[in-house]
Amino acid sequence: MTKSHLCFLCFLFSSLNFAASQTSVDAPTMQALKSSLNLTKDVDWSNPNPCKWPTVQCDAGNKVTRIQLKTKGIRGTLPQKLQTLTELMVLELFQNRISGPIPDLSGLTRLQTLNLHDNLFDSVPKKLT
Repeated sequence: MTKSHLCFLCFLFSSLNFAASQTSVDAPTMQALKSSLNLTKDVDWSNPNPCKWPTVQCDAGNKVTRIQLKTKGIRGTLPQKLQTLTELMVLELFQNRISGPIPDLSGLTRLQTLNLHDNLFDSVPKKLT
């Protein structure tokens, strides 16, 4: 194998490793969500990349498209920053003990499924009523 082939292979493998390890641009918002919720032990959100969390799905560009935390006994509130998840299509947080107001979700323009029932929310944005 020539030196140029070896250099090319090293570059290729390092590029693939970099792409695979990139953190989602939605990580700050997901960390805010994580901080605002009291997650139960069966919800493992320890990886810094939310695209690797078992209850979260992302698209090919590492944007969060789905959050499913149903019937987990979770307490806490939802952060206002949630509306910055512009590619989010499914948000299922039903049958938990999440309280406080439901934040403005107007930034979630791709949202198709919203299941928040059986929680302890005290107010709902007018746009959702």
